[in-house]
Amino acid sequence: MVAAAISTTVKPVELVASDPHDTGSALQLRRVQEVRFPTRKTISPCFASTKGKANDIRKGTMTAAHGTRGMMLLFVDSHAEFAPYDRLNAPFKDGATLVYNLDWTVSGLSGQDLK
Repeated sequence: MVAAAISTTVKPVELVASDPHDTGSALQLRRVQEVRFPTRKTISPCFASTKGKANDIRKGTMTAAHGTRGMMLLFVDSHAEFAPYDRLNAPFKDGATLVYNLDWTVSGLSGQDLK
């Protein structure tokens, strides 16, 4: 196994702000230090899908490339993990169905995608 070098330089991350005066209508450059829960806030969900299909990003979907039980996620603190849907906070609903579009986080920088 080859270990990748990780930069110790803190770099800004683009996220939606949680400031009540910030409408969230536009992405802004943010600093990692602004994230309240860096070990539970995703910055890059994997939306890979099975060949010829679009990832439905709903629990139990048959179109997700990583299986029906969860998603591969990269977090602000730079760790990555496979997170089961039951451990994720879904930011949207389609009727009663939870939609795991983790491009958005409930409460923005103060929120957490992982329970």
